[in-house]
Amino acid sequence: MFIKTKELADYLHIKPVTLRKYAEVMEKAGYIVYRSDNGRREYSENDAMVFKQLQTLCKRSGMTLESAANVIVSRKNSEYVSIADEEELPSKTEIERYAKRYDEAISFLKVLVENNERYTEEIAELRKQMDQQNQLFSAVLQEFKETKSLVAATSDRKWWNFIRRKSN
Repeated sequence: MFIKTKELADYLHIKPVTLRKYAEVMEKAGYIVYRSDNGRREYSENDAMVFKQLQTLCKRSGMTLESAANVIVSRKNSEYVSIADEEELPSKTEIERYAKRYDEAISFLKVLVENNERYTEEIAELRKQMDQQNQLFSAVLQEFKETKSLVAATSDRKWWNFIRRKSN
């Protein structure tokens, strides 16, 4: 049976955002909080006791959240070695669900890698095309400059000088 964030926050007399902060600190210290398929945290009764201990330890000893979380996690790890609680071990269906999600994630990553390779090839092709266009543009620009200089050279001659040469 899992407890939702709001319910556990009410039990601890704190806001849900504070409980999420506690969970983050505990996870950084190495404590594992179960997450549902959609990624939301779901707490067990054991988690409720752990968070109550965290809250009490911080209030009574004046420890920071991080140091209190480290103390609790180290205690839990030493207890965990001697006692294997059925509720905390993942069930066969949970393991199968995790394996399925893992396989889905791997296949999704493969698709991303394939798309990345295809996009890399497309970008290389586009760069080739742009280089070709730049070369053509440079050639056209050079021709334009040459034509402009020829036109400028012929415009220096006066039109009446052209007629006088014809009549001579």
